[in-house]
Amino acid sequence: MKNIKKLVQLFVLIILFVSQITGQSIETKSQKVRLDVRFAPPDHIPPVIHFDFPIANLIDSLPIYTRDSIITFSGDWSDNVDDRLYIILNDSLIHTVYEGTYEFSLNLPHGISTFDLSFEDFKKNGIRRSYTIERNDTIDYNPPEIVLVDPKTRGIKVTKIEDESLSDNVNSDKFLARGFIKDESRIHSLTINDNSIPLDSNNFFIWVPENKPDYLTIRVIDEFGNEAVQNMNLVNHGALTQSQLLVGSYHALIIGIQNYNDKNIPSLNFPLIDSENLINVLTKNYSFDQKNIEYLKDPSRKEIIQSLKELRMELSKDDNLLIFYAGHGYWDEDLQQGFWLPRDASLDDDAEWLSNGRVRDYIRAINTKHTLLIADACFSGGIFKSREVTLSAPKSIQEMYGATSRTAMTSGALKEVPDKSVFIEYLAKRLSENEKEFLSSEELFYSLKEAVINNSPVSQTPEYGVIHQAGDEGGGSFIFIKK
Repeated sequence: MKNIKKLVQLFVLIILFVSQITGQSIETKSQKVRLDVRFAPPDHIPPVIHFDFPIANLIDSLPIYTRDSIITFSGDWSDNVDDRLYIILNDSLIHTVYEGTYEFSLNLPHGISTFDLSFEDFKKNGIRRSYTIERNDTIDYNPPEIVLVDPKTRGIKVTKIEDESLSDNVNSDKFLARGFIKDESRIHSLTINDNSIPLDSNNFFIWVPENKPDYLTIRVIDEFGNEAVQNMNLVNHGALTQSQLLVGSYHALIIGIQNYNDKNIPSLNFPLIDSENLINVLTKNYSFDQKNIEYLKDPSRKEIIQSLKELRMELSKDDNLLIFYAGHGYWDEDLQQGFWLPRDASLDDDAEWLSNGRVRDYIRAINTKHTLLIADACFSGGIFKSREVTLSAPKSIQEMYGATSRTAMTSGALKEVPDKSVFIEYLAKRLSENEKEFLSSEELFYSLKEAVINNSPVSQTPEYGVIHQAGDEGGGSFIFIKK
């Protein structure tokens, strides 16, 4: 009898030991000996993955186009059991992450590459995702330009439309929308208020609805997936007042870095002073509330990224965002990529550097009406490889505010700039002296460009342009509004 009890006790101990390893639960009740062994159901549920970057081409059949030599993948994830996520590329484990986010970069050769990725938990439950990416230095990053002749402007004669079918049923009593598309690439699609609209051989279009609509939404996509959208309110079509313009609020992320952990990176003297001067001008003269300005003094890479993630969650499509960066910059000729150097950057290891491509990805993901990046750093011009925006025929504030914009203003191109910034000096001066109620970022730039060139000790040339692949719709602008 004693031997039986010992065997039973041993059996119970073995079961308990196994349960600790396998996660099975056990209950015991003692009359003589009674076991109630319950087994937890096996985990067959894959992790929940949110894919933030890269963003797929707007045209399903086309690859993701880029000029960058590296591609960054990132997003959020969760799992019902495990706290680890295993990232597998072509059947080889490349990363294990433990928190609720993932981020990794892969080298990208010229031409077309396909990445077959699997995101798995400990039980090998996973989600597979395939990316086709084409790296080509001649890819068109510029969105199409929508030139609307009617109803924006009456009395302008347009070149004769070659396709007669586009002119059918047009009479002076009916409302019509007409214009043309300018783009260096072929046009894939054009829609007006979700109606597919044909183009003639000169990219002219005309739309005659049965009844006059209250609004126009014109959307055009070219063969590379670049998109432009133009909106027009036809009910209150006319001059724009400040109350109409201020649909959302104005926010700013100000980043100043002058003190570095790595002693091999020389400290700077002026980024913090320049940052504080800019904050004072924005809050004193323009529609920036102090509570909507975040100031990062000597931040780490993680702190910058965290702030960008929070802005992505907090801001809406009606808001406006100004991002300012002052600190060291670096241009990698081999990678053809520019970098910001946060406080924790190491001169010998680029792990904590922040690439222009990564900054661009966050700017694209922050769903604002307008985002303007102002960068005062060496090689800051690497944020865009795009044509400079020209200040040609005057455009109304309504036109510039109507289209979503993602633009950048930098202190120089791909060259070094001095620590004591002539660029910031004239930026703050022009903002302080401005008397206009509405000041576009283009006007601001062209008001300071020549002064910077003439007074820079290193002949720096500021640049202004569209941030490629960031969601700019063409024709829009960040508008500074006087208090």
